Amino acid sequence: METLDSIAVNSFGKKSRIELCQGDLTSLPMEDKVDLLVVSAFPNDYLPTISSLIGALARKGVSVNSLANDKAVDLRHAFSCWLSQELASNPGIPYKRILCFEPGSRGRPPELVGDIFRSLAPFLSGPQKLESVAMPLVAAGDQGYAVEEMLKPLLEAAINWMQAGMPLSLLKIVAHRERQAQLAHEVFRQMKNRLSSGTVGARAYTYDVFVSYAHEDRRPADILAAYLEKLSLRVFIDRQELQEGSAWQAHIFLPSTDARGF
Repeated sequence: METLDSIAVNSFGKKSRIELCQGDLTSLPMEDKVDLLVVSAFPNDYLPTISSLIGALARKGVSVNSLANDKAVDLRHAFSCWLSQELASNPGIPYKRILCFEPGSRGRPPELVGDIFRSLAPFLSGPQKLESVAMPLVAAGDQGYAVEEMLKPLLEAAINWMQAGMPLSLLKIVAHRERQAQLAHEVFRQMKNRLSSGTVGARAYTYDVFVSYAHEDRRPADILAAYLEKLSLRVFIDRQELQEGSAWQAHIFLPSTDARGF
């Protein structure tokens, strides 16, 4: 695995890093072990095709289909993802868990790729202690989308979420083929220059705090929100009952990306 470039991201005094790499995600050296590997799939489709990451994992003895049958956490209804159980000791697979991102048919991959970070959010602050993540150039392989079309929104989302306080210390984005890596490196350099010039990230936020809670915890959530508002913080809290099957994602997700922290 070769590191081509990196971007340093500052968040409330903490430094995080985004790396662009070239190589095989299933052959990451064990000394570079990462907490979480992100794979993408069509809903309930874990066929190990020869050119996919799911196929490469299968050749190393890791069946995503088997992991799907014994999920640790299933958030597909709300966050388009599920989290695997901890991976059994397997030489050459330097990941604790796999996060499978299944965005369905809500839009084109370039429009949905930023949702990967919404999928990560429930787990990075959870008991799993996941702080480092590796992922391929999503949809730029078998699905055939252009590298620039996928990498630019992916990087923009990563930078904004990390600057807003997402506890992600390291993100590795890995291009498999040499030509793909060359194209990705140019996009990565452009985004790095934009960050240094202040034209990406570090944006103004509508809210200071986004309060996320289960509806059975509505009372303590309201108390917390009232306390924060007394401190002159701008608080977003959903006070509407959201019916199952309603188009609630935009109602929640747009404010969550427009708040400094949650």
